[in-house]
Amino acid sequence: MKEKLKKKAYEVLKRSVYVLRVDTGSCNGCEIEIYNAFTPYFDIERFGVRLVYSPRLADVLLVTGPVTRQFVPILKAVYEAIPKPCIVVACGACACGGGIWYDSHSIMGGVDKLIPVDAYIPGCPPRPQSILYGMLVALDVLAQKIEREEAIANSSTYKPEFSNFEGIIDNWELYKALKFELHRYLGYRFGNRVLEDLLKLSKECSNIDEFIEKAEMKIQEKYNDPRVTEAVKFSCLKLKDVKEVIT
Repeated sequence: MKEKLKKKAYEVLKRSVYVLRVDTGSCNGCEIEIYNAFTPYFDIERFGVRLVYSPRLADVLLVTGPVTRQFVPILKAVYEAIPKPCIVVACGACACGGGIWYDSHSIMGGVDKLIPVDAYIPGCPPRPQSILYGMLVALDVLAQKIEREEAIANSSTYKPEFSNFEGIIDNWELYKALKFELHRYLGYRFGNRVLEDLLKLSKECSNIDEFIEKAEMKIQEKYNDPRVTEAVKFSCLKLKDVKEVIT
């Protein structure tokens, strides 16, 4: 895995990967393990991963801790300052979902409540080996983003075709938003299965409110799992927000 990380770093960027670490309110448990990964025992730097202290230089934003309300504008400003495409990695249980403070009045929740997250490293705190693996996953995502931007830049006529879609989900932005939310809540394999059900249902609905109501009923009836039904509910609400913006 270590050699693969080094090879991937140089394949993607042709240089070392620059990581900016941001603490949004952690207990410093994750920080200890992160710096442990950079000590001579694990020595993650020898695989092409380096810490930097300016967002202008960063390729990867590594966030630890639940996001406190006071830190919200700072986190957004740091994310906006990083050159795109970039990767956001949530490190530790708190960054992934808020940890034991997820419903606290002073906590906004996990990092993905404020900015898009590309890779999650669970654990309280995660071990250095997990951090190493998480960086490898992040580089895979970064490679995909870079390749996608290059493909679009080289093709001025690039435009996804959705001629088979009718009803509520009738354009690329709506489809992309729904697919992303389902993958985030249910994973790729099961999320795609539910996505197919919702695409079929969208052709039968005349408005977004009808679609949300029928989607919850249909998914609950088919899978009989309240967790899946709730995931579909939140995904459809996100779809509604996107539809209001683009219309």
